[in-house]
Amino acid sequence: MALKDPALVKEAAREFPGRIVVGIDAARGRVAVEGWADVSETSAADLARRFEDCGVAAIVYTDIERDGTLTGLNVAATAQLARAVSIPVIASGGVSSIEDLKALKKVEDAGIEGVIAGRALYDRRLDLAEALAAISNRTMLSDVAAAAESARAAAAIARVNVEVNLAGITDEQASLEMIARLGAVDGIITRAEHLAAAVREQIRA
Repeated sequence: MALKDPALVKEAAREFPGRIVVGIDAARGRVAVEGWADVSETSAADLARRFEDCGVAAIVYTDIERDGTLTGLNVAATAQLARAVSIPVIASGGVSSIEDLKALKKVEDAGIEGVIAGRALYDRRLDLAEALAAISNRTMLSDVAAAAESARAAAAIARVNVEVNLAGITDEQASLEMIARLGAVDGIITRAEHLAAAVREQIRA
């Protein structure tokens, strides 16, 4: 949409300043569209410049030749784009290890505000708490830990409500559904506890 209808994106950004993020997917620096099936002649930097001064919060830049491959971020291209525009840039595509984040951290002054990691987290090649520590300061880490603890507390309250509802159910199918919900809530509690503890450990380190 950013390439084909920039006016609509600009209108949305002006209507909701600081809340619209533009995604730019690129191959060899050129913008890819139509589910990455077509690569245009427009450069990522030229497209990004079109959205300066209209309230766009950030640009998510994805190197589609690396996305999902675990071959490492295209740090050079991401930094080059970030230096070309005043809009903060979020890196995406190819994160494989903590080393990618450390490399990105070295060029954050170019205007890089964040990074997106997917498969590396799912495959456990990247530890979330360690990743946060690599790219964040202590204040940000404290905020993450506090958010995780709040999520755990909210999930614990939800668990109590599910238990109360389960106690009053006589239908077998409904009981099974409630038991499944309990399991899901327990999973949230466990993950939130793990994240909070791991981040607190990173803060102490």
